[in-house]
Amino acid sequence: MSVIAAGVVTENQKGEMLEPIHVDGTHAKHSVLLYTLSTCGWCRKTKALLQELGVAYDYVYVDLQEDANKD
Repeated sequence: MSVIAAGVVTENQKGEMLEPIHVDGTHAKHSVLLYTLSTCGWCRKTKALLQELGVAYDYVYVDLQEDANKD
């Protein structure tokens, strides 16, 4: 997987673009990108902590991607 700095766009192994979901925060000095599962309790806790700390981040639900993008 690769990350392109402008706009935080990721691509899978086949070169297909995945669009992350952005969450605003007061702290956006660094780019944070999470690859999560929609059913993962630890992923939810991590996102809640980032929000509590005011950290801006992007995330992609890996398990909800189209079949070709799950690779």
